Amino acid sequence: MLRFFSYLVKFFPPVVTGSVVTIIGINLMPVAMNYLAGGEGAKNYGDAKNIILGVTTLIVILVVQRLTTGFMKSIAILIGLIVGTVLASFFGVVDVKQVG
Repeated sequence: MLRFFSYLVKFFPPVVTGSVVTIIGINLMPVAMNYLAGGEGAKNYGDAKNIILGVTTLIVILVVQRLTTGFMKSIAILIGLIVGTVLASFFGVVDVKQVG
């Protein structure tokens, strides 16, 4: 199986795979913006609280990714999710009744 994949990789140089990943990301942007606003059908769709949480999480991820190195850089998304969740709990958005 490994021999097959090593043969197949020759047909997909980094410029091709990078372009495909970029196109997929661009096509998913409307979905991300919809969820950033609160999700389709949410009673608080477009609420400033949702947008502040989403943008803050994104900014934390980008700052950690840009200003750190090594292990911290590799867990930038995890750090952003943790900061976003803590901030959401301060806003009263987190509901943990279903957990456990």
